[in-house]
Amino acid sequence: NVVIVDWAIGARISWRSYFWAVGNTGRVGTVTGDLIKTMMDKKHQHASKIHLIGHSLGAHAAGFTGKHMKLETNDKPGRITGLDPAGFRFINNPPSGRLAKTDADFVDVIHTNDGHVKELDFGYKSGETLGTVDFYPNGGEEQPGCD
Repeated sequence: NVVIVDWAIGARISWRSYFWAVGNTGRVGTVTGDLIKTMMDKKHQHASKIHLIGHSLGAHAAGFTGKHMKLETNDKPGRITGLDPAGFRFINNPPSGRLAKTDADFVDVIHTNDGHVKELDFGYKSGETLGTVDFYPNGGEEQPGCD
């Protein structure tokens, strides 16, 4: 099964609405976790077979989904993949307030554009190690051909 969570309305991002979108990541995680719990109950899905993937704010929403699943089912997803997790408003948060390696049995994080975080304290991307394993293709900085 593939489930796509479209939270475009809750994730509208401009500088004015970014804080609102950040606040919605936890809500998205709760609702998605409830959906997965229903699937597990009714369709006999196993948590270990669930792989969540999220980009930027969605990476943290996936983490909150894993936290909610653990709370509701005492089980967590088999895997979460975080793609360039957002940093602004998440940097320095404790694991309970962001994507963390404890949110799934295995959490892999791919940082492809963290180079500017070294220069800006308020960058969008997170240079923090967040997962069981973190990958930094090309050093995790701007990728060739992505101008």
